[in-house]
Amino acid sequence: TLPQSASWQRGIPAGWVGIVYAVEGSAAIQGQAMDAGQAALVEQETSVTIRAMRDAHLIWCIGRPFGEPIDQNGPFVD
Repeated sequence: TLPQSASWQRGIPAGWVGIVYAVEGSAAIQGQAMDAGQAALVEQETSVTIRAMRDAHLIWCIGRPFGEPIDQNGPFVD
């Protein structure tokens, strides 16, 4: 959660990928505006800077790719 005008920066290990999803409010990810219900892809970055344009509730999911195809079986992924 970031209050309006607050910034947050995080380094990313080489080769990691992920998403930032805006649950509420709006934010700018690497300068790209994003509103509630939108996601931003994070790849080939060494760091990410997020700035809240309005009070924002965000989900940050990032990690090392495991190199396997996605196998979706119902409401979950194996």
